[in-house]
Amino acid sequence: SSIYYTPGDSIGVCCPNAPYAVNVVLNRLQAAHPEAALDRDTLIKSASDGSYITLEELLAYKYDLMDAPRKAGLMILAQCCTDPAEANLLQHLCSKGEPGKTLW
Repeated sequence: SSIYYTPGDSIGVCCPNAPYAVNVVLNRLQAAHPEAALDRDTLIKSASDGSYITLEELLAYKYDLMDAPRKAGLMILAQCCTDPAEANLLQHLCSKGEPGKTLW
């Protein structure tokens, strides 16, 4: 190979989510929001640099669908809930107090 490494160099590894996991999330999004006409090729604009990526690429490479959700992500989901009971439960999961620790 023409690539040379020296001590202290590092490499990055990007492991995409499994196709079945991406399909499950896509199908759920389509079922939950039929009015949005979401499909694999729906373009999503990046908030950081303004570039575009397809919904399928976003779910495959940018989100970790297999790990436990982070509290910050749950808080964002809580803000998007239309059911107050679900929003309340997600907010409790995110809390740093005793309810959040007990539920987590």
